Amino acid sequence: MNTLQFKRLFDPINIGPMTLKNRFVMAPMGTVFSRDVNEAHERRLAYYEARAKGGVGMIIVEASAVDPKSVMIPGMIGNYDDEFLPLLKRYADNIKKHGAKAVIQLAHGGGAANSFITGYPPVAPSPIAPRPGGEIPKELTIPEIKEIVKRFGEAALRAKKAGFDGVELHGAHAYLFVQFFTTAFNKRTDEYGGSLENRARFYMEVFRSIRDKVGPDFPVWSRINARHFNLEDGITLDDSKKLVKMMEEVGASAVNVSCYGIGKDNFINCTSTPGGLSYLADAIKKETNLPVIAIGMMTPEAGERVLEEGKADLIAFARGFLCDPEIPNKAKEGKTEDIVPCLGCLRCLQEMIFRLKPLMCSVNASLGREKEFEIEPAEKKKKVMVIGSGPAGIEASRVAAMRGHDVTLYEKEKELGGQIRQASVPPGKERFKVYLEYLRTQVKKHGIKVQIGVEVTADLVEKEKPDAVVIATGGMPVVPEIKGMDVSRVVTADNVLLDKAKTGEKVIIIGGELVGCETAHYLMNKGKKITITRRGDALATKMIPFNREAFLEDLEKNGVELLTGVAYKEVTDKGIILVDNKGKERMIEADTIILAAGAKSDDRLYEEIKGKVKEVYKAGDCVEPRQIGEAVEEGMRIGMSL
Repeated sequence: MNTLQFKRLFDPINIGPMTLKNRFVMAPMGTVFSRDVNEAHERRLAYYEARAKGGVGMIIVEASAVDPKSVMIPGMIGNYDDEFLPLLKRYADNIKKHGAKAVIQLAHGGGAANSFITGYPPVAPSPIAPRPGGEIPKELTIPEIKEIVKRFGEAALRAKKAGFDGVELHGAHAYLFVQFFTTAFNKRTDEYGGSLENRARFYMEVFRSIRDKVGPDFPVWSRINARHFNLEDGITLDDSKKLVKMMEEVGASAVNVSCYGIGKDNFINCTSTPGGLSYLADAIKKETNLPVIAIGMMTPEAGERVLEEGKADLIAFARGFLCDPEIPNKAKEGKTEDIVPCLGCLRCLQEMIFRLKPLMCSVNASLGREKEFEIEPAEKKKKVMVIGSGPAGIEASRVAAMRGHDVTLYEKEKELGGQIRQASVPPGKERFKVYLEYLRTQVKKHGIKVQIGVEVTADLVEKEKPDAVVIATGGMPVVPEIKGMDVSRVVTADNVLLDKAKTGEKVIIIGGELVGCETAHYLMNKGKKITITRRGDALATKMIPFNREAFLEDLEKNGVELLTGVAYKEVTDKGIILVDNKGKERMIEADTIILAAGAKSDDRLYEEIKGKVKEVYKAGDCVEPRQIGEAVEEGMRIGMSL
């Protein structure tokens, strides 16, 4: 055990009469684990229990709806009727039996609720959609406001009866409390609009309603937006400081400090810098005696630093707990190298919010499927060859080794990591470097034998006589049929990022998905003149929409020319002749042409040995080029099945 490195994180702390064993907090995050309500709850219960087992001091269960009209995502936890009491009790019990405190968030979506989910039109202080392009909500009457205030009080009492240790109001992001508090969404002229005190009235009435129901000693607080970004008339830091003082006067027990942005800043609360938002918690802490919870891509190292600097009292981990439920236990045991690092890729949000699919994590296939992916010893030890050391190959190796198999990992290059090596090079991909180091560390720690610089052939497989082979050989670049493409000045994006190929000053990139655009970003910072070309109508289509907008804007601001809808005619010794989307033929001059037109699976070895070995599996891009999440999941499934 090694708590000295994180002494402050493992100090107990009180929130009112509630004592937490440490300062680790699991932040509330919405989950959509299944369209089937019962399955969603069972998976969610196991998900929270796994994090409680992982040593966290307090879990704030995701938003629960205080009104049937307030539901924001499919399968949201209900807390608007006593029929939910038995289920709420199961959530509290599953968490508390492992020594963590259980708190549940109370929420009303207001204008951010969805009529296609609830069957009701959304409601708000004013008929203004809190998100661009959203439904126009119905303006609340005063009796309707009073009814919602009452519902919050009833929901808090229900949570207390269910065994929860406290409640948190979801007063952040774009939900009902924020809609009342900011003049951007509140245009009322009655007692709920106008002055800051009037706009905070709904907040204060809810606090009083809850206190009337649960008494003075039950911990109650709110998550808040410390400020808005890119929103005219949004919440300012000065506004939030005044709000917190008002909350303290009506009996708040703590404050959880978040933030929110609009448009290109929509996910500003999801920083990729560990501890990157602690300055907001610090600003609030200077104004209050309440315990302050800080957020922002936290790691144990960042959390300890924030506590040491006095910027906050508790550290909330959100995406970190999606990646690894065992963060506190591993930190306590001095095994931080075993913590699965968050990439900051936002695939979790992309799947759930934009595609309404189950919450997923690029680096943790067991998220929401903790019971399904529980690793157990194999019935019989096998000799396993894994060919390819990208995420799929290493995950298959890791899981197979944990189950007791004799695993040898083969890599034709001189370093482990597969495509993570080049993915970690562009600006903003620093977290991929951390993940790469994690993968390499796990290979060592699990006793996996490694053969570097060995290109596996069917003859080698026959010579080794393995019981099972996992083919994770990745993909091969797609080479478009363009006249002159065989010239020496054409190089692949992978080779450029790995510094195996040098570029001239004028560069054309063929292909405008993520690899092409990130390669442009990398070269842009080296002062190159870059043109991205693509046959399709849009660039970087797999990025989260708001991030994509900011990313492409940054490329253009830095002089990168973006050409979509082109038709290629010929690669020449001067560059590329193409027809642009206006039908005009152009010569784009270049010293170097970079190929980033996608990939196709490389399953040649699989086809050669299929039928010659009892068990042969394919994983990752060898099956079909996709993203890291699919590769990791396939690797884990294969490791579990061996």
